[in-house]
Amino acid sequence: MKTDEFQMCFQRFEFIIGPDDRHYPDRIFWKSVGNCKRDSQLTELADCLIRCTLNQRQLIRSVVHDHAMWNLIAFVRRVAVLLIREREPIWLRRGLEIAILESGRMDYRDSICSLVILRAAAESIGFDPIPDFDKALRHCDPTMEHILLNARDHLPKNVGVILRMFGPDELKTKRSRKSH
Repeated sequence: MKTDEFQMCFQRFEFIIGPDDRHYPDRIFWKSVGNCKRDSQLTELADCLIRCTLNQRQLIRSVVHDHAMWNLIAFVRRVAVLLIREREPIWLRRGLEIAILESGRMDYRDSICSLVILRAAAESIGFDPIPDFDKALRHCDPTMEHILLNARDHLPKNVGVILRMFGPDELKTKRSRKSH
């Protein structure tokens, strides 16, 4: 990305990755996907990151405030719903870009869960997420490599557990009740 364009992008998104302590509301976490300002802002940031050079990405990553980390992790989970709804692979790429920005700095387990949910969403609509994960591995911070590999290679039985505990309804498996 050209320097002038990057500076404009950087200034526009500084507050999203700054010390703002407002988080996605828990009570409507899965109900408001795609319908809130924070989703739109993080989508724009992801699109900016897609066009950034490695050095520009590192600069953005270096200024992400601790208070912004949960929103980045949450966005990766929420993007899974948008991927299912719109069936557009760009949502997978956007989720991966935001995950790389967060780089497991809050809690690597939350990062893995979010990426597993995103991977499962892609697989649920017939997309192969492996090439996108592999591409992300080529430009991520070294600390993010094990997180991406873990999420990419997560065993199916463990994916099911994550989806039941943390995933959107669209990805939760329907359990049949046994009649007595």
